[in-house]
Amino acid sequence: MKDIRSTKEFASIAEARCHYLLKGYRTGDSNADSCIMSKYNADDLKVGEVIINREGFMHVLAEEIQKIV
Repeated sequence: MKDIRSTKEFASIAEARCHYLLKGYRTGDSNADSCIMSKYNADDLKVGEVIINREGFMHVLAEEIQKIV
């Protein structure tokens, strides 16, 4: 199994969450400065995860990890 990693920048955690909600991710854990979201396939197996962290004022990084079978 191989993982593909990519990083995106956003202005807010809300903007990042919205972006990944539209891609089919679900929120697993969230607080004021971070969020973890996961994506599942039809068999309810995890196929992706996003870790969103606030780095500073209007600077949020989202690291997406996709699992390739």
